[in-house]
Amino acid sequence: VSSPCGAPEGNATPPGAMEEGTVEGAYPPPVAQMQCTRGKFLFRSDFCSGNLRGVEQVGSQFLLTIGADCEDTPFQAHAKSWFYFSVSGGKKGDKLSLSIINMAKQKNLFSMGHRPVMRAEPSTPRWVHVPSCALRSSDGAARLSWDYEFLGEDVVYFAFAVPYSMLEVQLFMNQLEQCFTTHRPADDSLWFFKHLHPPGDDWVLRPGHNVSFVRTQLCKSLDGNPVELLRISAAGEDAAAKQVIFVSSRVHPGETPGQFMMFGFLTFVLSSDPRAEALRRRFEILVVPVLNPDGVTRGHYRTNVRGQNLNRAYDDPTEMQEAVFHVKRLLLELAEQRRLLVYTDLHAHANKRGAFFLGNCLRGEPHAWNVALARMMALNSPHFDLDHCSFSAAGMHTADKYDPGMTKEGSGRVAIYAATGLYNAVTMEVNYATGRAVTANLPQAPGVDLPGSLFERKAPVLYDVSHWTQIGQALAVSILDLHGHNCHSVLPASQYGSLHGLISTLLKHSKNRGQEDVFVGEPCAVPPVVPETVEVCTGCIAARAPKKPEPLRTRSASNGALTRQTTNRARPSTPQASAVKARQTPRARQAAVLAPTQLHFPAGHARPPRRGRSLLPPAGRSRGAS
Repeated sequence: VSSPCGAPEGNATPPGAMEEGTVEGAYPPPVAQMQCTRGKFLFRSDFCSGNLRGVEQVGSQFLLTIGADCEDTPFQAHAKSWFYFSVSGGKKGDKLSLSIINMAKQKNLFSMGHRPVMRAEPSTPRWVHVPSCALRSSDGAARLSWDYEFLGEDVVYFAFAVPYSMLEVQLFMNQLEQCFTTHRPADDSLWFFKHLHPPGDDWVLRPGHNVSFVRTQLCKSLDGNPVELLRISAAGEDAAAKQVIFVSSRVHPGETPGQFMMFGFLTFVLSSDPRAEALRRRFEILVVPVLNPDGVTRGHYRTNVRGQNLNRAYDDPTEMQEAVFHVKRLLLELAEQRRLLVYTDLHAHANKRGAFFLGNCLRGEPHAWNVALARMMALNSPHFDLDHCSFSAAGMHTADKYDPGMTKEGSGRVAIYAATGLYNAVTMEVNYATGRAVTANLPQAPGVDLPGSLFERKAPVLYDVSHWTQIGQALAVSILDLHGHNCHSVLPASQYGSLHGLISTLLKHSKNRGQEDVFVGEPCAVPPVVPETVEVCTGCIAARAPKKPEPLRTRSASNGALTRQTTNRARPSTPQASAVKARQTPRARQAAVLAPTQLHFPAGHARPPRRGRSLLPPAGRSRGAS
């Protein structure tokens, strides 16, 4: 197994992984995975996720071209941004002047401070940004240039963003399977790739106890690569009776920050953290780590092996859209069983800074629950930008400028909402480069925290693997805050005090602003989430923790409870209510005010199908690709 794919030397190739220089399947191998010699330097991209089409030497400068998705095939797409290649043959002090002359314009991203990444074996084993680069646009293309000086007789790798190849994904899945099916700790030397994952003990997976980890194959891709589905829950319990949290990533192959968010999400929900244990007890967590393995393997930026943007096929997928067809079928089955609670697809964004949600335009209480998940993310991650979140109607129907004839109606979050009525169906986006600022001094829950979540200054940071990983972990905690019982929630330290306070605030705010103003167009301006001074009272948190988890209510019953609670505030107290209140102890009254369990109901339940009508597509349907 070659070092470009991230495998330690001497380890066996995992089942189904691509050997160096090979792509098997019904479609021709990618022309942008090659090797050539120019002078004394050897250029290579013939490895997993590699992309370099050609090299021309002009004096001391090397002019590089990269391949479009499905280059030189009838399916060739416009995308031409991803590159990943190695250079060897240099000695200490040798200089390289590299220019990619046919990149797609990425002016916005590079103006934010984005730079290519590099690592050198053995001198610089971790991925770092090149010190500087220059992007110049002309004649409909961009020219990206940077210099490098060899530190020794290294093999140097350069990429558009930190790569996460299919081989690396499968090696990581193998180690998780070994850890949780044989009840042995994973061998750090195998799965903790020093060049890929963040440094520090805080980021090492500490396996949880009584974990049910089931690794299955959802389907095969058009190239014959496996599309894997992970099922995670508490061992010894009936997972089929639990509500489902569904998370996926890499529908667009070049959006590797989404894969690192997935890495953070997975390492958290499988860990010994008490919040992870609560997630596994209350929910079944379904994960598709890579939706588009062919695109990842071939070094594509946005499409599959047929040049299709799979995130525009969810509205009416066919079996030619491989993973999307099977994922939607699975989600509709869960919706029919009234088990689907959360759908999240992880992406990277080149034009907007920071991390944010793209959600659906809802009204009334559904909108409050949508925004509540975003607010919880802002409490749990300093990189989450509320102002960049969008829950607009326009964002559900906009035509895609890169894919003619396609609209956002075919995206996962819009199509799943349209088919099931799911409240929390969102796309999670994070920038490749940076955010506008970090949220300083976030409230911290006593006894636990998230590594990398506490910043003392608001200055923006240049993102790396650790920041994307933290955002993925924060997503898991935020879902627990909103839909489960989190005894270590930061809500009591926020201005809301409890989940009831958060939802009530959002309902009151939307009512004051008016329906048309709030729910059509851009999202409403929301008050600040975190107060300037935060104090956490451990006594309050202990008071609101019930001895037994409160059973989940139906949505209709809980909606009525919320209406009665908010209405009763405006009504004068009755003698009967006063008598009940008088019998309560001060501790019980305090728990009743703070306890988020008052609103522990499956607010994101998918609506049941209409009578006599199945949500599932006809079995075995096969149409031509759209």
